[in-house]
Amino acid sequence: AQYPGYKLEFKGKRQEFEQSMLDLVKSFLIAVLLIYLILGALFKSYIQPMVVMLAIPFAANGVILGHAVMGLSFGILSMMGMVALAGVVVNDSLILVSFVNDLRREEMPLGQALLRGGQLRLRPILLTTITTVGGLTPLGFFSSGQAKFLSPMAISIIFGLSVSTVLTLIIVPCSYAIVEDLRRALRSFIGIKKDVFLRDSDDSKGKASRAS
Repeated sequence: AQYPGYKLEFKGKRQEFEQSMLDLVKSFLIAVLLIYLILGALFKSYIQPMVVMLAIPFAANGVILGHAVMGLSFGILSMMGMVALAGVVVNDSLILVSFVNDLRREEMPLGQALLRGGQLRLRPILLTTITTVGGLTPLGFFSSGQAKFLSPMAISIIFGLSVSTVLTLIIVPCSYAIVEDLRRALRSFIGIKKDVFLRDSDDSKGKASRAS
């Protein structure tokens, strides 16, 4: 304001850094879109992929927490770790939601299916997280020399995956139940009485009986 007609522009390394961060943000959005399309094809649903992908914002909270605890600034490598994390954290919620869907196709009530799914999938989910975090721990906490610059990327994955796993076991079943309540209300409003999961189950039984 003291010098009218003048403006400030960043060049050199600062300009390259800003361009790199912009490219990483674009890559992150493309990765999230591809994950949604793949999950949509898997579940044959527009809504359930969103339930699975709730793990991604939880992971972002973990990334921020990890950098705060370790006293690190958020840089390019941190963003790279977050992009990689988007494809990793959905595994836990994918395992849970897919198993709950299988239980519901066996005509198990929603509440019981969520509880049973959480019980039976708890160990695979924890083992997936523990093995990933254990493999990255040396790079994240004990790296030195030339490998030290990769520490922020490992910290992003370690803390992001850990936080998202804990929240996934709580939030994803609740979100699944909320989505099913809304779906039932919409189905009742439209006038569809039979549950899609039970219909799939009946169809499969009918095909089996005709084959026999």
